[in-house]
Amino acid sequence: MPFPEPVQDHPRQRPYLPFMFIAIDTESKLAVHHDLIHLHQSAEIIQEAFMQFIAQLDALPSVILMDDVARANDLKPVTDKLEIHVNLVEELEEVYLFTEEMMNAIEDGLLNDQPF
Repeated sequence: MPFPEPVQDHPRQRPYLPFMFIAIDTESKLAVHHDLIHLHQSAEIIQEAFMQFIAQLDALPSVILMDDVARANDLKPVTDKLEIHVNLVEELEEVYLFTEEMMNAIEDGLLNDQPF
């Protein structure tokens, strides 16, 4: 999902709206990974971000839920090779709630000194 606020990687760079890569454990409802990716990056970069998530997770999920057909297609070579089934859904409620809480924390100034 696109991040709702523009970001800059460098002070002189033009701001852009990144894509939020969020992984939430559906059982615990906890975010296990998050990253911001430039939306127009190549499929290979998106695949690499996914592989970094898998390495960090130190596990191989059998199923992932996604609400973005284009990103699912970007990940298809990797998910096929790793035999991860992708379920496309209309809405990911846990991601919506995570995003809402994160935006509230940003608006309240609670994330100003965080290293991400």
